[in-house]
Amino acid sequence: MMFNKDQDYWAGCYSTKEFLLIETYSGLGMVGSILYFPAIYLHRMLIIEISVKH
Repeated sequence: MMFNKDQDYWAGCYSTKEFLLIETYSGLGMVGSILYFPAIYLHRMLIIEISVKH
């Protein structure tokens, strides 16, 4: 089993005036022409509320 850093990890973010959302996806997979085991993906989401004073 080999680790492929270009395909096994993704991250993204989205923000508004009210919150900041950070998502990360990580997977365990095999690099090669034949995949014996299905990839297992872990999804983590972090939401940070932004306090706005008027």
